[in-house]
Amino acid sequence: MIKIFMTLILSTLILVAAPSPHKKAAALTMLNAMNKDKNMDRLMTNMIKMQVAQNPLLRMHKDQVIRFFMKHTSFQKMKSQLALLYARELSIPEMRTFTAFCKTKEGQRILLKMPRLINLSSALGQRNIQKHYPELINSLMKQ
Repeated sequence: MIKIFMTLILSTLILVAAPSPHKKAAALTMLNAMNKDKNMDRLMTNMIKMQVAQNPLLRMHKDQVIRFFMKHTSFQKMKSQLALLYARELSIPEMRTFTAFCKTKEGQRILLKMPRLINLSSALGQRNIQKHYPELINSLMKQ
């Protein structure tokens, strides 16, 4: 009885978690309109370079580290997983609306600037943390 119950629960979870092929196709169309292939790979490379610049051990092997991360986190490697992620989080009308925006001149300009804006935002956050890092250390030492 428990086996049947567990099988039913797992089957239901799988059905709920797996978006329809139509929804996954809408997600792939949106990812293509977002130029996710170029933007994601550029963003990953920039983020890796930032991490490498902060770590002397990684700096010595920068090219190897970049190749490793691109091998496992490139858009082509993660395309199907990303499509499922977007398909689970967004409705088809949302994806179609965003896809249409991405195809506009304004949408393309914003998409081109997103990797840089994400990198700058990340660097800003890192600078703020570094600036206030002694505050964290002091609070940890008090406990």
